[in-house]
Amino acid sequence: MEVSNVILALASLDRLGGATKFVDIEEVALEAFKLAPDRFGWRTKKQYPSWERVRTAFVHANQNEQRRGAQLLVISNTDGTAWKLTAEGVNSVRTNAGKAEAATGRKRAAISPTGPSARRVREIRNHPTFQRFQHGTAVADIERYELADMLVCPPDSSASFVKRKIDSALAAARDVQDEEVERFLGEVSKEVGRKWA
Repeated sequence: MEVSNVILALASLDRLGGATKFVDIEEVALEAFKLAPDRFGWRTKKQYPSWERVRTAFVHANQNEQRRGAQLLVISNTDGTAWKLTAEGVNSVRTNAGKAEAATGRKRAAISPTGPSARRVREIRNHPTFQRFQHGTAVADIERYELADMLVCPPDSSASFVKRKIDSALAAARDVQDEEVERFLGEVSKEVGRKWA
């Protein structure tokens, strides 16, 4: 079974905590090189990891998704030195975990109940907005400042910034497979256009 560099690069980012934080591309390159040195080494000196091959895999991952009209799988910081999985990227890693394991012999790490994704989901579950949602309050009836507090952003943030915060929270929820928090964040996402227009 042929496994693409995209699958291996995303799996490497995931192993380093990319579902919840930006990870330096050199760290991702080193991890990918450990998984598949023949694919992620320099062209001329195969004993060295190549961050450029990882960056290329990330760019191809996003281009493939954009061609299909789907969401991006990874995002980078402003200078491209660190990368992070989006919520769709977490889905992709989970979907392709079997392929990555078959190619590398390494399973996707189990989610730690004390890890960053689990902590973020607990914060959301403990927030009054989520508790109100659980008790039947529609997200449309929750004030913008309350949603902003739950998303850990200023109420006057731009809609694009709020969408990134939602995606980050959604990535954590998908990482720990909390469908109720996913559904809640999906409802919050629908309100961005109305509350942050």
